[in-house]
Amino acid sequence: MDTGRGTRRGFSDRLAQIRRTAGALDNITAVTGENTVIMSLMNGVDSEEIIAEKAGAEHLLHAVIKVASHKENDGYVFFQP
Repeated sequence: MDTGRGTRRGFSDRLAQIRRTAGALDNITAVTGENTVIMSLMNGVDSEEIIAEKAGAEHLLHAVIKVASHKENDGYVFFQP
């Protein structure tokens, strides 16, 4: 399975994701109060920077997600919590 990483399609998919994030942030910042915490669970390393720029770094909670699965030779993915 081609993930699109390192390809023109991968770049355009990432660009579309960033644009959707920026659009969603208009709604998020409209309801962000003094004590609101925003946590991004998106893949990629720049979503937190985009959120902090729009909503304020003081509202951002960084997160790391580990997916407990692996890919077999036949392409089937097993979930192993």
